[in-house]
Amino acid sequence: MNMIQSLSTLVIARFSGKINADEHSVMNALKSLLPVHGNDIDIGALIERIAMNGGNVVSLAMSWLSDDSNQTLAADQLSSLLGEHKISAFSRALGLNKNEAANALASIIPQLIDQNSQGGFLRF
Repeated sequence: MNMIQSLSTLVIARFSGKINADEHSVMNALKSLLPVHGNDIDIGALIERIAMNGGNVVSLAMSWLSDDSNQTLAADQLSSLLGEHKISAFSRALGLNKNEAANALASIIPQLIDQNSQGGFLRF
């Protein structure tokens, strides 16, 4: 299972019964939201975007990459990082409330990075 499928599964599980979209629709919405390379999410590009954004989000991302516990990403930090318009488009594509989508993604994205990293480095 690639990262886009893993993230899609997490999103569908998080919104069980609240979205009327199949896995393909969720994956397309995620591809519009996050950086992609080929047909998968580019976590390296996402980490790079976080680093360029600066602020305390960088220290948050370091916690997700490390083997220690993950620090929490707030929905407003996620919106600033990805863009309010992209969060809105994602939520519309899945028929979700924008705030609910941002809050869920703020917990799911760190989880995805954590699951694909070890010792401070991404696993590919």
